[in-house]
Amino acid sequence: MKRDANLDLIRCAAVIFVLFLHFIYNSGWYQTPNVDFPHWIMNLLRALLLSCVPLFLMLTGYLCCRKKLSARYYLGLVRIYVIYLLSCAASLLVRRFALGEAISLRSAIYGVLNHRANTYSWYIAMYTGLFLLIPFLNLTWEALKTRRKRLVLLGTMIYLSSVPSLLNLRYQLYMIWWNCLYPIAFFFIGAYIREYRRKLRPGLLALGLLIALIVSASINFVLSRPYPFVFVDANNYDGFEVLICSVLLFLLLLNLDLSRCPNWLGAGIRRLSLLSLSIYLFSNATDLVIYTIGWRLIPHRGAWIFLYALCALASLLVCIPLAWLAETLARPLTGWICEGLSRLYRRLAPKGTE
Repeated sequence: MKRDANLDLIRCAAVIFVLFLHFIYNSGWYQTPNVDFPHWIMNLLRALLLSCVPLFLMLTGYLCCRKKLSARYYLGLVRIYVIYLLSCAASLLVRRFALGEAISLRSAIYGVLNHRANTYSWYIAMYTGLFLLIPFLNLTWEALKTRRKRLVLLGTMIYLSSVPSLLNLRYQLYMIWWNCLYPIAFFFIGAYIREYRRKLRPGLLALGLLIALIVSASINFVLSRPYPFVFVDANNYDGFEVLICSVLLFLLLLNLDLSRCPNWLGAGIRRLSLLSLSIYLFSNATDLVIYTIGWRLIPHRGAWIFLYALCALASLLVCIPLAWLAETLARPLTGWICEGLSRLYRRLAPKGTE
């Protein structure tokens, strides 16, 4: 199956945005007052980088909206958890021998089970639930035969997950019960874009994205000024700001013409895309080391905050060979585990079942 370079580009953007979003947290910016133009720029940068998780989720919907319920489907989780376990081992080793934390075998096992050994693995816990639901979400999607009915489903999911953040921007006008549905909402957005994909002008999409980012940055700057950054529903993953910016960015990257992209650049994008999951998970270990060094060398206030972007870049560069090594180790391990599970299933499953 021929790879779509635009989808690889979306995945690359998502994983790079994740690592640079972490620099905003680790720089101490959330504790500094929003009082000047550089802080407004940081608000705008955060609004862009926060699209990382929605990009992954929409990409999942785009690629997996035709997956069928079968025993083979569930084997797709094996590779994910092999990479996850390897990343947990790396994070635990760094915490024990580089940072000097006291970690027992019991606490290590417990940390792996509750996704705290690797503090970035909350995404794995969330994605596992979405993965298990995908075949049933697809049955719902396929049962809605018309575009109008699918739009009603899409609108319902957005209404439940993101609209409350708009109504609650300043005052508590609408109680939030269903905001955690945002992964499913983004999944269906990705499925809708694939089903009804049409060519859009990148220039108009870029302009719309720029306007959305400026509005988002201005809203959060005004809400926070003169205090440190104020977290509200609107500027989280289930917020309407993130929804608008993420969809526009996804469509922009999807509609870029990459036919004239140099071969070396296309190959690099493809390779980085294939390593994206491992890069994300192993960045927990590299961030622990690199930001510990950064905290000793870089002051935590003023314009110095932007230097922490160098830490994010360093973490990315170190993660790439680690991710390649992890994928190399995971490939045979995944094959052996899948083969063992397949044999066990064939032995235990009734005849005639998939």
